[in-house]
Amino acid sequence: MSNDILGNSFLLGVNYWPRHRGPRMWSEFNADEIDGEFAEIKAMGMNTVRIFPVWDDFQPLKEVGVGDKWREIVMRNDEMTSSIENPAMIDEKMMKHFDTVLALADKHGLKLIVALMTGWMSGMLFDVSWRKNRNIYTDPFMMKWQLLYCGTFAKRYSDSKTIIGWEYGNEHNCFMHCPTGESAWTWLRSIANEIRVNDRNHPVVSGMHSLTPYATDGTPWGIDATADSADVFTVHPYPPFTPGTFMDSLNSMRPNLHATAESRFYASLGKKPCLCEETGTLGDTNLSELSSADFIRRRLFSLFANGDLGCIWWCGVDFSCGEKLPYRWVQMENDGLGLIDVNKRVKPAGQEFKKFSAVTAKLPKLPDTKKRAAIVIRDREIGGGEKWTLFYNAYVLCKQAGIEADFVYPHDSLDNYDLIICPSIAGHSNYFATSWNRIMKRVANGATLFLSYDGGHFTRSAEVFGLTRTDREPMKPGMTAKAESSVPKSLKDLTLTVKQEWNLNLRDTSGTVLMRWNDGTPAMTEHAFGKGKAIFLGVGIEAQRGRTNYALENDSVWRVYDFLRTTAGITEKIELADAPFIERTYHAVSDKEGYFTVINHTDKDISVSITAEKSPTALTVINDGYGAKAEKSGPSWKISLPAFGCGIFKAAW
Repeated sequence: MSNDILGNSFLLGVNYWPRHRGPRMWSEFNADEIDGEFAEIKAMGMNTVRIFPVWDDFQPLKEVGVGDKWREIVMRNDEMTSSIENPAMIDEKMMKHFDTVLALADKHGLKLIVALMTGWMSGMLFDVSWRKNRNIYTDPFMMKWQLLYCGTFAKRYSDSKTIIGWEYGNEHNCFMHCPTGESAWTWLRSIANEIRVNDRNHPVVSGMHSLTPYATDGTPWGIDATADSADVFTVHPYPPFTPGTFMDSLNSMRPNLHATAESRFYASLGKKPCLCEETGTLGDTNLSELSSADFIRRRLFSLFANGDLGCIWWCGVDFSCGEKLPYRWVQMENDGLGLIDVNKRVKPAGQEFKKFSAVTAKLPKLPDTKKRAAIVIRDREIGGGEKWTLFYNAYVLCKQAGIEADFVYPHDSLDNYDLIICPSIAGHSNYFATSWNRIMKRVANGATLFLSYDGGHFTRSAEVFGLTRTDREPMKPGMTAKAESSVPKSLKDLTLTVKQEWNLNLRDTSGTVLMRWNDGTPAMTEHAFGKGKAIFLGVGIEAQRGRTNYALENDSVWRVYDFLRTTAGITEKIELADAPFIERTYHAVSDKEGYFTVINHTDKDISVSITAEKSPTALTVINDGYGAKAEKSGPSWKISLPAFGCGIFKAAW
């Protein structure tokens, strides 16, 4: 599935409820209000709006009859209408409201993503009144009416040019408990197939978040199961609600990379494109208006540079209906989540969307970056598949070192990767034997393997890593690891502190010692294995970062990944030297030209030199007005970025 599945443009938009009505949009329908607010949204440079038909408003069925002996399905607000006259029991009045919204979106040049069966919203369940304790994922009665509902929408609007995607609902995995992974898979597949039977023109979009790599009975909503049904993944990356992502100031590098990392996690594991369809700072108490602008500026550039389909803010407007449900329950919902306030003032974050829309208007979707590193997640195991934080921190370390990485399942092909990263191995069953042997085969064929240790088991340690005598022991207090004097520049004078439970005491090794513990025993080694190399580090740096607040401050751990990059022979046509807080990507158009994106994740102005095997003849700033500069400095170039600044340069040779 190509990345133009939702259209050729990078999607910029908002999640939408009217400011005076919120989720009562349909029951208190006001076309003039929506018309005016769509105009406000379009004026911010937006091209997309995500809308939410409230399931119980659109399908108000009612059961009448005599117990379980006989029943008739009628319309709740019109008992003279039965399923004979209206087989899907969808309220035609609501469908006319929906028609009006489509016409208004078309009037303002906006495309719509439709979350069909909206029941979960802003921490409240807008349950269907006729469910009667039935499980929506497993009960045949519920399945029948859901299929009829979704099929009716899909058939009626299959030719719409305004709609660009159908979703199951809003975060439908939060609606209620799903008993098994198989139940989730069956429900996902059934709904998606019903949509496709009736509409071949629009993709099925997940609309869900917090997916785990594997669907199990304990975690039924898996990336693997969702990929079997949906055409597009979605992420809702809110640091307060995602483990390990709010351990620093929200405007620092690690939290800001949350959206990009999670999008790449879903897209590369599921092998489907991903849309960041809900993002935001969740109100002024979390991040002030000016700081929110700095936050979203870098998130927009990062998502664009890393292949996301777009960025949709939660939500479009602040609400004047804060005393109504669900908003009256949660102060956060009244804390200025919108881009436009109740007086129609566009906030600084909204102005950033407007400014960024002018950037994307100048550019095609950037070519994909070349991923030469693989972060290998663990095989299916209890407590293993959900260890998002260490994979997330591995990705951040890759970005700091200028490494473009994919996340891969252990059963995925590794043939195209030169660096294989197995981060913070812990527990007794990290990788199945077949998976581990496949990884070893790729290393023997020329890849570089990096394994960091957090107390876990792994086989073939002597053969692959040269660890000829090892003892697993509790970590002694006060242990630090320091680089040997003969190491390459990237590791020179590096010292690592350790905060973990276990140590693998290397009493003997046939590999080259790169770092030693302060008791003199090896802490990091490098060993030849076949045509490749295997690097062992006795510190689970990714997991340790995931347990540490402000881990990136005054921290040089990223230099380990810089060493891995050079050891694996990974180079880009344009690189930055010693720039751990500048996110950068290179997008080759041809051998003669490409785009170089840079994002300053610090609150200080930065100037840094470009390194390249052959210096570009030209570096032209694409995004005027952001303060990014490229200046010739001797035979090479120097790039300057203001605090929290971003740049896209067209490079030519």
